[in-house]
Amino acid sequence: MLKNLNIGTRLQLGAGLILISMLTMGLSALIGMRSIDADVKQLVRNKWPKTVVLDEISTKISLASSDLNVMLLTGDPAVRQEAISRITEIQRSVTPLLETLTPLVKSLPGRDLLGNAIAANRTREIRPSGMKGGLAET
Repeated sequence: MLKNLNIGTRLQLGAGLILISMLTMGLSALIGMRSIDADVKQLVRNKWPKTVVLDEISTKISLASSDLNVMLLTGDPAVRQEAISRITEIQRSVTPLLETLTPLVKSLPGRDLLGNAIAANRTREIRPSGMKGGLAET
C-alpha cells in the first residue's frame, strides 16, 4: 500500500505519526504532572505542618527522657529536683504543641490518638517519693 504513495505523501504520513505520538506523550506528561502537583500540595498543606510539630514534640520527649535517666541514676536530691523541674517544664511546653495539632488532624483514628496523647500529657505527674538513692548507688 505504501508503495503506491509518492514520497511526499509518505513523508507527510510519517511526520503526522510523529506529531500524534508527541502529542500523546505530552498529554500523558501533563496528566502525570497534575498528579504530582496534587501530591505535593497534600504534603505541604497537610503533612508538613504536622511533621514539624511532631518533630518538636519528639525532641522535647528526648530531653525529658535524658532528665529521667539523671533522676533515676543520681542520689543527689538537688540534682533529682532539678531534673523533675525540667521534666515538668517540658511537659507544660508540650501541651500547647499537642493542641496546635487539633485543627490539623482530620481522620477519626488520628483524632482518637491525639485525644489520648493530650489526656495522657495532662494526667502525668512526676512523683519521686520513695526514691532514697539513685540506681548508680545500688
